[in-house]
Amino acid sequence: MIIALLLSLFFGSPESVLMNPKFKKHVRKHVEDKTRKHEILDLTKAFEKEAKSQQKKEKKKVKEMNDLNTSRTTTVEEFEDFFDMLMNDKMELARSRLVLRLAIQDQIEKLEWELLLADSKEIWGKNSKKRKKYINKLNKSFEKVETRIRDNVSDEGRLQKALEIVETFRSELIRIQKVYDALNISENPVYQNKDASEEELQTIQNDIIDLRSEVYSSYIQTHMELVKVVSEDEWPAIIKSINNIF
Repeated sequence: MIIALLLSLFFGSPESVLMNPKFKKHVRKHVEDKTRKHEILDLTKAFEKEAKSQQKKEKKKVKEMNDLNTSRTTTVEEFEDFFDMLMNDKMELARSRLVLRLAIQDQIEKLEWELLLADSKEIWGKNSKKRKKYINKLNKSFEKVETRIRDNVSDEGRLQKALEIVETFRSELIRIQKVYDALNISENPVYQNKDASEEELQTIQNDIIDLRSEVYSSYIQTHMELVKVVSEDEWPAIIKSINNIF
């Protein structure tokens, strides 16, 4: 569903070198001191609880997004209000992730940090390979949209225009994904630095937020342009295929 793509973005939540599904396992493995180990695990569990709470909130937004997307009369302002709400939630969680990262830096010793870093980079490498597969899946989804457009839009001029709009959106999603991958989180010296400052970490997070905003803007533009070239009778079948992207 398109909502899943727009909510997750970049085919998964932005990761830091340390914060990944295996992080607690790595902490138990590499942090020797029991007191510090428990403090780090408690901090991580608190963050995970917050992240799960946000995921539940996002699931509740699926119907709202589908309604906005299905309607031909949804305004730019209505889309922007919805995406601003999503963005605020994402930024709140990103802030919590940043606070957690800084707290962990203070708790972990240098050798432990290096061991955690090595394990976390391995996870990031595996996830990068998964993202490449997701791009292939995304391309196949867009092929289905293009087929649906060809099957439903009879006017050749409007047909070509609709195909161009969808292709522009597809290309923009892939471009942004590649920019995100180019951030190369696992090799970024700031993320690798045990003594990275809040300002340095926030700068990278801001870059990710900017990319997310670009995706939202691109989607709004795609929707509004399609409304102009697709007739009311043609709309249901085409928007259904777009809702099923990814």
